[in-house]
Amino acid sequence: MLVYVSSFIDIYPEHPETKSIQHRIENFRVLAESGVPIALYVSPNIHEKIQDILIQCPNVCLIKTMTLEELPLYQIYTNHTQHALIQKPLYGSKEKDTIPYLILQNSKTTFLDLTIQTNLFPDATHYAWIDFSIFHVISQKETIQRLLQIYATERHWPTPLLVFPGCHEKGKYPKEFLLNQPCWRFCGGFFVGDKGSLQEFHNISTKHFEWFLNTYQVLPWEVNIWASMELENDWKPDIYMANHDDSMIVVPNEYNDPLYVYPHSSYYKTPLLTIAEKEGATQTPLTFPQKDDLNGFVPSSTSYLCFQGVHLLNTRFVNYNLTPQGAYIIHDTSGNLRTKNVLSICNSITLDPLIQTVYNTERLPLRVHSMTIQGLEDIRMYVQEEKLKVLATQRMYSTNHTNRMLAAELDLPHGTLSEFQILQPPTQTSCEKNWIPLPTKDTFIYQWHPYTIGKVRINYKTDTNDFDIEKTYSTPSHFERIRGSSVPFLHKGQLWCMVHFSEETCPRTYYHQIVILDSQTYLPVQISQPFRFRGKGIEFCIGFTIQATETGSEKAHAWTSHHDKDPVHYTFSLEGIKFFDVETV
Repeated sequence: MLVYVSSFIDIYPEHPETKSIQHRIENFRVLAESGVPIALYVSPNIHEKIQDILIQCPNVCLIKTMTLEELPLYQIYTNHTQHALIQKPLYGSKEKDTIPYLILQNSKTTFLDLTIQTNLFPDATHYAWIDFSIFHVISQKETIQRLLQIYATERHWPTPLLVFPGCHEKGKYPKEFLLNQPCWRFCGGFFVGDKGSLQEFHNISTKHFEWFLNTYQVLPWEVNIWASMELENDWKPDIYMANHDDSMIVVPNEYNDPLYVYPHSSYYKTPLLTIAEKEGATQTPLTFPQKDDLNGFVPSSTSYLCFQGVHLLNTRFVNYNLTPQGAYIIHDTSGNLRTKNVLSICNSITLDPLIQTVYNTERLPLRVHSMTIQGLEDIRMYVQEEKLKVLATQRMYSTNHTNRMLAAELDLPHGTLSEFQILQPPTQTSCEKNWIPLPTKDTFIYQWHPYTIGKVRINYKTDTNDFDIEKTYSTPSHFERIRGSSVPFLHKGQLWCMVHFSEETCPRTYYHQIVILDSQTYLPVQISQPFRFRGKGIEFCIGFTIQATETGSEKAHAWTSHHDKDPVHYTFSLEGIKFFDVETV
């Protein structure tokens, strides 16, 4: 469990150059309404003004009302032998960066240490400092509220840990800079640590605060004290790059790991499973021959289908890479994102690719409306009326320059596409992805919450292929997050498919589940516990099947990409994966 610590000690009167008390309180209200555990310290006048928050938000624990004069650093400052000579930084704000303000900023570790010593949160292993009005700089407020909730109860934080957001790399700062200007090596408004590391940090920073006053007779910002500690002492905190915005709160995945995925019921309390760690699981990277028309492209997502006894893979090749934070780096002089596709015929037993063909999915006999995103993305192969078809996301051929689904027939063995349809959604949207084809002609799963099935019909008035909703069913709240992923296949009299959902971490974290559908009604009957294939980060799986082995047992096959590259063929047993009736989830 992680507890957030914050404070609002009122130190100066209202002034046009500073935020009003009410402005700060309203920003704190957003933090309090997230429901996360908060240990709070305020001055007596603020206590009176936040009574409604304390009543409405029992997650906020007021530890103590106190004044600036009660803080240990205030005593260190006032009792200093050269107290009268200690100066403020030269280039701070005259109204804001007062001596009381600078003492208060440097007291963040004091509030953390006091909270840990109270032992009012016996289940807490980690604590985070968060500025009282941090939501003043947050734009995606609901997203950050949810992230704070995840950090508090749904993450395993390692020990030892002391991690800060920072605006730039460590540097050798000139003395005059550290004395007189804010050093944004550390953002200051948020950081996380385990109890022991935070208490050690408090002891070191308190001593360094005294050393700094003695050495320079200047009282700086807390971030400057920390930057000085990093230079002068053997102090090596972990830093992730951020700004004074939402990115401060987005702690990279390397510093935490899920305990459970959405632990709001016994279903979600099922421990997270990693397929690569399952006994007997195998991982085989997909390999492709060097081809001139694939130069500058890397393999990515891979879908699977067995058609008339022929085992097929479709692998997407892309001209971009993702940074560790999930940003796109596109390798194209015009900045266009391009996709090519490779069709593979596989060994019928191992499902390893044997024959691989680059086929035309970039220049189709359709009118082009946009060139910024080219080609057919995330192709899923499927069968309807005994015809081999593909379903893909595209933008090139959309009259409104938005992502729309495209369906077409696929002829073997060379991968010739024909009979194209641009599919229009039931309502106007900015992006369409992850429609899932069902065995009935022109029928698709449109979304999972509510569970929506429909059929594509030709609109002769507009000459468009419109998706008409035929059936809508209620599903548990978790299904709202589910997307895609793979085409359902018949197994033991029911239809099985893979789905995914993600968390907006840095980068996004993907999770997968197997859903079993009734083969007649297409309604979801069971859903598996969430799992990952390799670990943290962006994993995409649109290829999934179950095959009998030579010994008569069953083995699942899944094809995943990792960080939009490095496709891997996983095989694993379904034994040990828990399934739950959808109605009980």
